[in-house]
Amino acid sequence: MPREITARWLTESLKLPNRDDARHYAQNHIKSALMRAAGNVASAAEYLGVGRATLNRWIATNDYLAHAVENARKRGAE
Repeated sequence: MPREITARWLTESLKLPNRDDARHYAQNHIKSALMRAAGNVASAAEYLGVGRATLNRWIATNDYLAHAVENARKRGAE
């Protein structure tokens, strides 16, 4: 995995095939940020170092992340 998780690394990793370890790592990292922010996209985006629009785009194009944000909002902050 990367030495440092950057917005660019997350973007590139999300473009990889579903079976790729880097993609899973990126998705789990984003999911953790969403859970930490209780589903608040703006807060999670700030934590990840990306723009809110970028995180919304990732969520809109990735079923795993869409499900993660739903669950984070239901559960609240952890």
